[in-house]
Amino acid sequence: MQPSLTSVEMVNPAEQRTEAFMEWLVSSGGVVNPSVKLADLPVAIDCVAEDEVLFTIPRSAVLSAENSELKLKILSTDSPNSKVQAAFESPWLELIVTMIYEHLRGSNSQWKPYFDILPNEFNSLMFWTGEELEELRGSAVLGKIGRESTDAGFRESLIPVIKDFPVLFRPSPDIRSSTTSLESSLSDGEIIALAHRMGSTIMAYAFDLEKVAGEEDEGDDEGFVSDDEGVTMPKGMVPLADMLNADADRNNARLFQTESGLEMRSTKPVQKGEEFFNDYGPLPRSDLLRRYGYITDKYAQFDVVELAFQNVVDIASAHLDPEELGARIQILEEGGVYDSAYDLSHPTPSSSTFPDELLILINILLLPQTPRKLPKPKKNPQTIAVLRRILVARLKEYPTKLEDDEMLLQNNELSLRKRSAVEVRLGEKRVLKEAWLEIGGDEVREEGGEYLMDVDSQGWGVKRGAGDLDNERSMEGRGEKRKKTNEDEL
Repeated sequence: MQPSLTSVEMVNPAEQRTEAFMEWLVSSGGVVNPSVKLADLPVAIDCVAEDEVLFTIPRSAVLSAENSELKLKILSTDSPNSKVQAAFESPWLELIVTMIYEHLRGSNSQWKPYFDILPNEFNSLMFWTGEELEELRGSAVLGKIGRESTDAGFRESLIPVIKDFPVLFRPSPDIRSSTTSLESSLSDGEIIALAHRMGSTIMAYAFDLEKVAGEEDEGDDEGFVSDDEGVTMPKGMVPLADMLNADADRNNARLFQTESGLEMRSTKPVQKGEEFFNDYGPLPRSDLLRRYGYITDKYAQFDVVELAFQNVVDIASAHLDPEELGARIQILEEGGVYDSAYDLSHPTPSSSTFPDELLILINILLLPQTPRKLPKPKKNPQTIAVLRRILVARLKEYPTKLEDDEMLLQNNELSLRKRSAVEVRLGEKRVLKEAWLEIGGDEVREEGGEYLMDVDSQGWGVKRGAGDLDNERSMEGRGEKRKKTNEDEL
């Protein structure tokens, strides 16, 4: 007779892994405030004051290239080749290769309990299918994924390291038994798959760490530790710090560096029962989806639409010859205004949807003569006419209507990835709509009135007006017909 389920102690594997991780963390020198409960989500079990230490992680517990023995073992060999050396000059690559090494060591790695609670699968854009990514057509985020270039980089810089040191990267017996596809040595495909897994883990959870005492300091003067993917400081996986969810409005904790380790501190008083939240900073939801594999309405306020520099130039500089255009671009570069793209964002009481740099770019291109200095970021009638053309062209890059996306979100059967994509593209269209209305566009339905341009596919546009048409027509021959001086425009 089999025992009933009620007579058998049910063991939750996830809870076992979490308990083993916490035991390891404490044994490694981690200290947790008694007012903090670490279960599925870190919460306050008693009131916490502002600037109170929630937990402390010693430097030795951080999973980093500096703490692993791999870097020393490889670079201390006789004349490591240039590709091997290059892998340890990139903060990203050196942490990826270090994490692959420590993962393959299995129970021999000091970070085995930490690896056991990290995810094995990701929902970030790197792992979406082509069909799923098609739902994001029109969003500039598609140009930031870089799956092909990333694979090429792994083949160029990562695979040689692992192939040159096969003994170091041989999977341990417990890894081979749990991952049957791993043989005594790794194939190129297995290396790339592991690299993507570790790279995505770093993207979602790693922090950029300040230099240790005695080295050149590139960090925040107050000791704040960043998770900005754009900086080049050393990266590290900080156990426990990655358990905090992020919330743009309710964030109440930040990670700081001290001489002895890293501290998560409260940034405001936290009441009993409240969750602790970190903050990603002003990330648009497209980047949340790309980096972390999820979105939240809390970050809708940071949604942006990117206008590519070349697209703006193509629309605004038709009257310029290549020499004139080059001279004006040089002035933009010298003035710190040139960029590959310009972000439109939600307006605030103190800021416009249109960044000053974009307005300066358009205005310098519209001047009849190459100026001696940058023009002012004014929205004059000619600038507005160009902005309308830019917005219409940008909007046409999305294959669906704003209203269609709103209707789609009412369907409760949408897959998680499709719903996320629709939310992202809808948020960007709302930014475009706000930009359109800011420069005097009327919102109309596609069945009502005529349109200045073919924007009826989006369900809103601007009514035809003689003044607007005159502004548009004046653009073509503006360099020859208009005799105003540059000073009139500045």
